[in-house]
Order: sequence, then C-alpha cells, then structure tokens
Amino acid sequence: MGTYKKAKRIGVGFLNWCEIGVGGWAARKSINRELHSDYLKGKPAMDPSFKKEVLAYWQSYTTRFDQNWQHFYSMHTGLQDPRFIPDDLYFTTIDRYLNRRDLARGLKDKNYTPLLFPEIQQPKAVLRKMNGEWMGEFYGLLTEEEAIKRAREYGQLILKPTIISGGGDGIQFWKSEDGVEELERLLQIMGRDLVVQELIEQHENLNRMHDASINTVRVMSFVNQGSVYILSSVLRMGIDGNRVDNAHAGGICAGILPDGRLKPQAFSKGGTRYAAHPQGARFEDCVIPKFPEILERVKMMHSKLAHFRLMSWDVAIGKDETPILVEANLYNGAIDILQLNNGPLFGDLTERVLEEVFGK
Repeated sequence: MGTYKKAKRIGVGFLNWCEIGVGGWAARKSINRELHSDYLKGKPAMDPSFKKEVLAYWQSYTTRFDQNWQHFYSMHTGLQDPRFIPDDLYFTTIDRYLNRRDLARGLKDKNYTPLLFPEIQQPKAVLRKMNGEWMGEFYGLLTEEEAIKRAREYGQLILKPTIISGGGDGIQFWKSEDGVEELERLLQIMGRDLVVQELIEQHENLNRMHDASINTVRVMSFVNQGSVYILSSVLRMGIDGNRVDNAHAGGICAGILPDGRLKPQAFSKGGTRYAAHPQGARFEDCVIPKFPEILERVKMMHSKLAHFRLMSWDVAIGKDETPILVEANLYNGAIDILQLNNGPLFGDLTERVLEEVFGK
C-alpha cells in the first residue's frame, strides 16, 4: 500500500501527510491528482496563449510543476497572472526551502504556543496533555483523576490534538449534557498530546457571519532581508452549522481589505464562488475589529522565528475586540484560499523569492 493510502487509512489528512515527511514525486503526484480529478474535471482546457506565458515566465526557474494550477487560479479569479504559485511546487519545494522543518518537530506542539507568544491573548486552557502527562493551564503536573475532575467543572469544552493536526482534523466538542462518561471517553481516545480549552466568545461582527463556528482571520507572513511582510489575509468562516471554519473541512474564506472590511465575495477550497454567506450575511458588511493591530502582532511574533520564514496565523476576535491567537502554523500553510481571494501569494516579491529558491 502506498504511503498516502496508508495515511488516509489511519485518518491523516493530506496536509498532515506532507507534514510527516513525504515529499518529492509522491507528494507532487497526489496534489496534482486532486487538481485534475476534483477541480478541473469537466472544465475547459487552459488557454494556449496563457499557458505559453506561464512557461515563459517560469522557465528560468524550473519546469517541474503543473501549470494547470495557474489555470485553476486564473479561471476562478479572472486574473491571467503567471505569478500564481502552483500548489505542487509550493508544498514540495518552496515551503520546504523557506522553513526548517527539522527544528519544528517540538515547536509545532500547540501546547508550546503560549510559551512562544506570550504577547498575545490565547484561548484559556483547562488542561494540557504532553507525551501522555496531564498538566494544568500553566504546565503544573496533574494526575489523571485530577485532570478529569478539573474538566468536569466546565459546561462546554473544545478538545484539540496538538501535534499531528491541521484542517480541523481530530477536533472534538463536549458539553455537560453529553455526560461525564463521554468526557472521559474523549480524554482517553485523543492520544498522548492534546489541549482542552474553554470556548471563545467571538465578536458580534464575526458571529453575524456564522455563529456556530469561531471564524478566524488567517494571515500569512514572510520573513525576508530584515523585514516581516504580510503576504495575504482572509477570514475563514464555517457554513451550514459546521463547528469549524477550516476550508479543508468545508468552510469558505473571504479576502480582507486594508481597513478590515471583507471583500464582497468568498471562495471554497475548490474555487466555488459565493456572493453572500450561505446563511445570508453579506461579506462586505463585515469589518474585522482591530485588523491593523492583528497584522502588527503577527509581525512582532514572526520576527522571533526566522527559521520559519513563511508562516500562517489563525487569530480569533473576542467579544471585546481582543485578538486571540488560535494557532501558529510553522509550515505547510494552505495557499489555495489565499490566492483565490487575493491573487498571487508573493505579489511583487515573487521574482525575489523564486530567484532565492531556484537560483538566478
């Protein structure tokens, strides 16, 4: 059985499959299979003149990519721009060049996020479990009995795996009506590394978009030559009562303008365009509170982790407008939702990045 098929059999999503170290030809083949079987099936072929433009632009860097990714992005955005980054090249080459994955093996544990970024508020942790050991919010060790007793004091909780996670995989919710036995079962089955948190009460602006999920601002930032650049930002939203906002779990995303207002349309992961949220809200009526502050916080935080030059950040907005860091992704941040909403990932920095990664 192939590595990816094994990963699917044990419930590991594609992004996590990349994360555990499978790259090169096998990863590229799987990424492009999704493109052709799901995204481009039944769609018109790529415009020959645009295909020629894409190949001419990239030939000085590399030809080892599927130019149909540019076709996918241009078809949905209306922009025939050869600078769109192909997903296969991004995951297998660019992200791997810019980010030191060997140094991420410990730091990517979500239980370390408060230690790395104390300058921003984070969801209140009720319990932590690290390498099978229970701990409190501030890392004091607990017995299993003490941990269960502490969790039972809350009316509702969210339980998240902290190492092999992504795209909303493995997240569980519990409320007191489910019963103590169900709580104990979840605490047992979720493995040796997890965090149990109180639910966030989000700002009314985001609640109006979709109140069943915590809708987060996704920001991708890039460290280069002494500066942190904000490359792209979107608001991720759940739909149809889904509890999570991840695009890979069925959510949708809308680009964010510099003043914090959403762009008037959103996209799903596969490129489906939405003129309004399926539950009725208009995207352009939503303003992200303190959006400039969020971007400044991201720059401040990213400046401490230059071994990871390309990072993605998920930030919720509390009911009092406080930015709340939900997750910091050290590598493998999805680019499809960013490029569909905001155009080529690196924008005017594209040539600089490609020259560094592939050589001039």
